[in-house]
Formats: sequence, structure tokens, C-alpha cells
Amino acid sequence: MPGVSEILRAPLAAFRSLRLALLGGVVAMSACERTQDSSGAPDRPIGADHARTSDQGEPRTAPLRIVSLSPAITTTIEHLGAGDRIVGRSPWCRTSGSAAVTWDGASVDAERLVALAPSHILLQRTVAVGPQEEIRRLAAGRPWKVHDWRLDRLDEVRMMIEGVASELGLADSDRAMALLERFDRACVRDEAIAAMGPALLLFGADPPMAFGPGSYVDDLWLSLGGENVVTRGAYPELSVEETRRLDPRWVVVIGSEALAARVATLPIRALREGRVLVVSDPGLLEPGAGVIDAVESLRHEVSQRVSTAQGQVAP
Repeated sequence: MPGVSEILRAPLAAFRSLRLALLGGVVAMSACERTQDSSGAPDRPIGADHARTSDQGEPRTAPLRIVSLSPAITTTIEHLGAGDRIVGRSPWCRTSGSAAVTWDGASVDAERLVALAPSHILLQRTVAVGPQEEIRRLAAGRPWKVHDWRLDRLDEVRMMIEGVASELGLADSDRAMALLERFDRACVRDEAIAAMGPALLLFGADPPMAFGPGSYVDDLWLSLGGENVVTRGAYPELSVEETRRLDPRWVVVIGSEALAARVATLPIRALREGRVLVVSDPGLLEPGAGVIDAVESLRHEVSQRVSTAQGQVAP
């Protein structure tokens, strides 16, 4: 399992043109294996599986076979209840299945991808060099539906959730509608967060790296009523001296306790005075449906930790 900053840099690489990571070994497959679901899931349809036509011209239903090359999209598919239809993924994807890895961050495993015979390939759009062009070239002449989403901003995250549900034929399902309702509720103002005052949102320590304007976490923090001391760049790398000059009222560490321990060495008054909040839910590092659970955890942590530290009663 990569460290928190590595987990973050992989997804961020995809949506901020930094570096999206991935990888998987090549496994040879015979012709008879080319129609087998490598995830181990039964070859059965769920939701509104895509339709094909038999040799006799009669319609038949083929099961969803999803390749997701974005951790955020994979988590969203899991939340929509279609996780057992994922047959291909990236190594960063948190999935309950055993789907094959089909992209290593540099090249697509074309042989494996063709063998998986996907119905859908879902991607995270980036201005950096990614797998989109190679995927679309491979998809030409094949019955693969390829779709990608940009996930830099919070509204783009919501549109992706809607889009994935639509692509998979689940847009009208109770689960999809409930998921979008939870997303909207997760983004409403929180008075305890608003009361925190200026905060520094860090996801890296060596060097310090923060969420700033133009990032989905900054959008989310502002929608919750928070204030961000960083005013430049979506994911700026800060100098140690700059973290001191920013002098935030609170430091919010988005990552593990190990990351928090490294952040603790920074010369920030809030750290010395114990005003630090650690948000370890990995969902906040992925711009997808996992954000919902992460925000719910964040609200709970704020009500327990921040309100007590500031002598306030949590709402």
C-alpha cells in the first residue's frame, strides 16, 4: 500500500496534470480465457446491461464489463453497486474484487485489455499525457464504450457521479439517486468548520504541499464554510518558511498519522498550540463518491476535536 502522499499524487496526477501512477504485470491469456471475467464475478447482468444482437439478429443482453483506470471512478462504481462488474483497473483503485491491472501509468497493456473484452472503459481526463489516445485507438472497431471526465473541481466530481451512473444504465436507480442526495448533503455549510477560521490544508510534508484555489478540496472546504489560507495554485508546493508566514489558525492534515508526524515538525504556531486536525479517510484524496464518506468523517472529527479545542459546543 503506497503512502498517503503517493496515493494522493496518483489521483492528482490524473486531474492536475502532475503524475498519475499505476502498474500491473502482464498475464498471458488463451483464446478461451478472452471471454472470462477475470474479476471472478459471475457472468451475469446487473442494472441496465448493454444490448447486443445475436447472429440471428435477435436482441440479447450482455453483462457490463467495466475497466476503470481512475481510483475515484472505481470508488464511485463501487458506491453505485456495480463493483462486481469491474474487470480492469489501476493499481491505485480500491476495489473489493480482483480485477486485472491494465495500465502502468506509462503504457496500456493492450493484450490484456483486449482479452478482457470490456463493455465500458472509464477514464479520468487530464491535460497531461495519459492513456486516452491509446485507449481510443484500441477501441476503434470494437464494441467498447469509452468515456472520460475531468475531476479538478467539486462540481466536476458531481457530474462524474451522474455520468457514470448514466453510462452504466443506473441513473434512475434508487441507489444512484440516494448517492447524489448524500453528495449534496455532504457539501452544505458546517458551522463548526466555519468557526475554525483560516486553515492550511496539507497533503504533503517533504516538501509541504497543500490544496489551494482550483482544487476540489478547496471547493469543498469553502462550501463547508471553511477558510483556506492558501491563495495561489490548486496544489502548490510550499516552502517551510511560507508555512510559517501563512500562520493558519488550524492545520488540517489530509492523510495518515505518519504524515501528521512529519507535518508536526513545521514551524507553524497552530501546530505548537495543538490546533491540528488529521483526516485519514482516503476518500478525501479521491475526487469521487468516496468524498461523501470522508466528509461525514470530517464533520464528526471537527465536532469532537475542533469544537472542544476552541471551547465551543458542537452544533
